[in-house]
Amino acid sequence: VGRPDAPVHQDIVLSGSHIEPEHCIITNSQHIVHLKPCSQTAMCYVNGKKVDVDAIVELTSGSRVIFGKSHVFRFLNPEQA
Repeated sequence: VGRPDAPVHQDIVLSGSHIEPEHCIITNSQHIVHLKPCSQTAMCYVNGKKVDVDAIVELTSGSRVIFGKSHVFRFLNPEQA
């Protein structure tokens, strides 16, 4: 996840003053999805809790994910339905 001006291609592109060029990495391994911020200044929240740059958080179906201050998403995993 990142901005359109990132040095490498971003699969999910967001714009805004609080979105880093390379904001976070979302991985899916064997139907388990994780989120990891790319830097200390990348604002990522899962279910209202800030995700620290040193942390990797598992996303479960229904998780509320916020990038920056204004990009709010609900994560839905069909494997967990």
